[in-house]
Amino acid sequence: LLSMQGQSQTASVQLEANKSYTRPKVIGIGSEDEDDPEKLSIDVTCKCQVLVEFKRKRVLQFESTRYVAPGQYVVVGGDRGEDIGLVIYTWCETKQGTVKGIGLKGASLSRSIGVGSGTVLRHAAAPEVSQLHGAISELERRAVEVCQLRVLEFGLPMVIVDAEYQYDKKKLTFYYEAQQRLDFRDLVRDLFKTFRARIWMEPLEE
Repeated sequence: LLSMQGQSQTASVQLEANKSYTRPKVIGIGSEDEDDPEKLSIDVTCKCQVLVEFKRKRVLQFESTRYVAPGQYVVVGGDRGEDIGLVIYTWCETKQGTVKGIGLKGASLSRSIGVGSGTVLRHAAAPEVSQLHGAISELERRAVEVCQLRVLEFGLPMVIVDAEYQYDKKKLTFYYEAQQRLDFRDLVRDLFKTFRARIWMEPLEE
C-alpha cells in the first residue's frame, strides 16, 4: 500500500455523518474551485492512487490512469465484475514532481485497507449512484430477510446482520454473527439458487 506521504490537504467536500453500515455520501463544505487540479498544481494526466470506500466502511486501494478528486464516485474492477465506491483519498504527482495527498474531511481509516482486484475504470454516472443508494440498497434489505429465513430453516445458530451487493449484482456478501464455526455450505448453495449471484459469507468482528 502507498503510504500517506507528501503534501496533504482537505477537499471541499466531506463525508456525510451516517451509520457505519451504510454506504458513504458526501456534502459540500466549501467552493468547488478549491479542488481545481490546476490551482493545486496537479498533473491530471499522471497515474494516481486512490482509496475507495464501500459499504460498512470497507476501503480498498486502486490505481487510476488519471486524476480523480476525493468525493467522486467511481466504477472500479470488482470480484470478476464491476463495483461502485466513493473516493476518499487521492495521491498524485504535482507539476513540480512532488506527491500530494488530498482527502475527505471526516474520512476514517481505522480499519485495515485492502488492495482492489482491478483499477478505476471511469467516473460513475449520476443515475448509477442513485441506483446504488436506492434500488440496490432495497434489494440488500430484502436479501437479509430472505437469508435469515433460510438460516432458520437450516437450523444454523447465526444471525444475518447485513448484505452487500457488488454493483453489477454478480456477487452478494452476507455479514453475520455467530458464536462458533459453522458449516453453511448447504446454505450457500441454496442462496446461490435464490439470488443467482456468487455468495460470500463474512463474519463480523466482535
